[in-house]
Amino acid sequence: MSFSTENKISNLIFCNHVEKTSSKLKFLIKTRKGIAFKAADFTDEGVSVVKASDIKRLTLLSGKSFLPNNFLDLYPQAILKTGEILISTVGSNPTVTNSAVGQIAKVPMQSNGSLLNQNTVVFSPDDTVLTNDYLFYFIQTKAYRDHLDLHAHGTANQSSLSIDDILNFDIEIPPINIQKTIVKTITVSTEKIDNLMAKSYESIALIKEHRFSIISAALTGKIDVRELAQ
Repeated sequence: MSFSTENKISNLIFCNHVEKTSSKLKFLIKTRKGIAFKAADFTDEGVSVVKASDIKRLTLLSGKSFLPNNFLDLYPQAILKTGEILISTVGSNPTVTNSAVGQIAKVPMQSNGSLLNQNTVVFSPDDTVLTNDYLFYFIQTKAYRDHLDLHAHGTANQSSLSIDDILNFDIEIPPINIQKTIVKTITVSTEKIDNLMAKSYESIALIKEHRFSIISAALTGKIDVRELAQ
């Protein structure tokens, strides 16, 4: 997530003119853990498995691990549904941003019905006081990320988070109708930013491709470099 997007979310969620209450996340969220499937259980095809390492950039990468179809009956608590919020409890040291412990995602449609592996947790908010979308944006704020980084523990190569630490954080809760308004505002704003970023990445990709073409042409004799050498 870009710095500007993160700031936009934080400003809207922590705005002072909105009436709200406050509570620890642990009082508002039910959790369920992924399953520690055995290595021998995995197959070349079947039901897709979501691992902690698949949680990237607020979504899930395409899973390349599978379990037999009958595992859906054996482990119904591990079946994911579209829109559910996930967080990884094991990952890299917080300084390694892209793979740091505490990566979050919302389950995309293509991952509906997948099975959740270990070192991950599903957040299920009490929807009478906290909407799923508002929660998803809230845990993208810098304040919450700093909280996760502070409580991550482990070695230089791998860190972990306990569920107690993950949920031991105060969340400001406006009324449901205000939550929905905030979510709508953030969604519209971040979509514009994401579109601009996508166009920037596309331009960068084209420039890189052109650079590689010049290098290749020069090395294969397609560009006459003799005049340049004089």
